Amino acid sequence: MAQQIPSIATVKNFLDKESLLPVYFLAGDDSFTIDKTVEEIKEAVKPLLDSEFDLENYSMDKKEDLEAVLDSASAFPFGGGKKLIIVKRFEKVTDKKSFTAYVKEPSDSTVMVVTYYSRIRNLKSQPFAELLKKKFLFQTPYVRDGDLISWLASQAKELGISLGYSEAQLLLDTVGDDKTLLESQLQKFREYLNGKGKITTDIIRKLAFAARGYTIFDFLNVLGRGDKKKSVEILFNLLDNGNDMVYVNVMVTKYIQTLAKTLEVAPKIPDLRMAANKIGVSEYYYKNCLNAKYLLNERRIKNAARALLQAELNIKTKNMDPKTIGLLLISDILS
Repeated sequence: MAQQIPSIATVKNFLDKESLLPVYFLAGDDSFTIDKTVEEIKEAVKPLLDSEFDLENYSMDKKEDLEAVLDSASAFPFGGGKKLIIVKRFEKVTDKKSFTAYVKEPSDSTVMVVTYYSRIRNLKSQPFAELLKKKFLFQTPYVRDGDLISWLASQAKELGISLGYSEAQLLLDTVGDDKTLLESQLQKFREYLNGKGKITTDIIRKLAFAARGYTIFDFLNVLGRGDKKKSVEILFNLLDNGNDMVYVNVMVTKYIQTLAKTLEVAPKIPDLRMAANKIGVSEYYYKNCLNAKYLLNERRIKNAARALLQAELNIKTKNMDPKTIGLLLISDILS
């Protein structure tokens, strides 16, 4: 039977002085939960640091020298207590041999927390096999839309506000499934409601839709209508404002999949709310799919699916400018 990676939720079992681990390797595609767990470990270890110099932060996407990081981890703390080293974005590291060697014999006086913002595909490869053997490895579970809706409702309740199922679905359709972005929207809603009250669809449209001028949904709507010029304008605006083509491709893929379901469901279920629930989207999102007059036919949906596969290939394997990838995607979908 294949070994399972322990859930990141079990890290809480190893946060008192007696059970602290020398290495916490936190993996998965839920960056919000990973970052929150890093903070929990940090709060548990900080009382054991005798000097502010015994807390070190590194990010491997800034071309930090892994050997220097490991040398520091092996060195004695400045004070007489523990040393805490936080290493983020370990997925950027290509040569992991020295880290594997450290995991085999970690320093007793150091707690190292490593983030790996990706799912682990091969547990037989190093350093993952050694990390699993030593019980230093944790991973976030897969997140489904239903889980996110429950999570949103729970987070809203903690903030003193309420969020219904339909409103939570609309927020997911608007913002996407990034928990960090979703939490920032909830904080914005809390301020708007002065710390109490219910989040309505009008509030979501007013605040979440206007977060950055154009939204991904503005792009989807004009793409669905076949407006190439406006699609390019909005896409470039999204890219200039911090979005990337990975996110765009994911959201367009979801949109095309929903259009395919809309073609099947719309003739059978005339009631908008019932049809939206059947597909698993908000009524607002479903209405926009019905208005996608250009793309809402089987041939163009199949063509769009091929264009998305090509865009994914361009993103992963070719050193292309994001705007060029986006322009090709639009051209291929609307050809």
